[in-house]
Amino acid sequence: MHTFFMLAARNIHAIHDPISKCLILTTWTALILAAVAPLSLFPKPYNFLVPIVFVAVLLTLGAHLYLKTKSNDKKPENQTENEEHKNEITRLNELSKAVAISSVGGLVGLLFGIHKNALNHALDPVVLVTVFLTFTSFIFGISLMLLCQMGLMHLSSSSRKNFLKIGLGLCMFLLVLLLFAALVISITFLKWYTFMIFIPVLIAYGVWQYSIVLSVRDMTHNNQESIQEKEKSIQEEQFKLAYTNANMVISITFGALMAIFTGYLGSDEKNMHLNFCVILMASAFVSALVLMLLSYKPSPRSHIGHVVNILSFLAMSLLVFGVFSIFILEFMRL
Repeated sequence: MHTFFMLAARNIHAIHDPISKCLILTTWTALILAAVAPLSLFPKPYNFLVPIVFVAVLLTLGAHLYLKTKSNDKKPENQTENEEHKNEITRLNELSKAVAISSVGGLVGLLFGIHKNALNHALDPVVLVTVFLTFTSFIFGISLMLLCQMGLMHLSSSSRKNFLKIGLGLCMFLLVLLLFAALVISITFLKWYTFMIFIPVLIAYGVWQYSIVLSVRDMTHNNQESIQEKEKSIQEEQFKLAYTNANMVISITFGALMAIFTGYLGSDEKNMHLNFCVILMASAFVSALVLMLLSYKPSPRSHIGHVVNILSFLAMSLLVFGVFSIFILEFMRL
């Protein structure tokens, strides 16, 4: 809803400024409600998350007011640069949306696991750490997504560049928080077997290096350029599809990891099967995370496409087997 109001406020800003201000105020209310709503489902010991909401709202409001002072009434002189910035802002908006959706998946799985386990181990340090990391990624992902939808093209070129750098850096930091939360879960269950979740990425890296060797050995420079031009449009569609698949896999696997973590923490039943579920889901999450970073922006190098294809296949396959193994685990508990 806040997205709808923000787009409306941006479109009518030049015509009816009071209405625009009213709609912008509505977006902030919607943002606060969207951030506070999940807290009502958490147990009371998790009230320490409330300050994170207000910190995020204050920082977002401060960033919005600061960006308003950097507005540029002059038309951009470089139309090519202007179009590039539009594409970059769109990609940053999609990335921040992916962070928020993945965090929501984690929070849903977390709530399911906590209530499934009858609030047992809800105050364990590792659980509190994962809750903090996931909720922080959720709040700041929404905040960055809101800033990206505020019509940043009115800013000067240098201000847009600075915003894109800071925004991309923040997204990378939030993804690192999600990865760290997944590693905490994996280490809790798998101990030193955690290295197994990186095997799909290592396989893709090996194929990447092998494809580079083949391209250098078997193709001349001119042929390589002609092939890149011929397959450029196909590769862009391939990267878009891979990016969409990566976002879906990340949100599902992260939510499943959280549900397994809080739902089975402290249980010694079927330990080997439980570890197998964690390996599959964590491997799919890591593979999809790397896939999302690779497909975030189409690369002119053709051999990147091979890595994207392999990671897409591995991430989707691991997700399917992981979901199937969870169903088996639940069936065995009946």
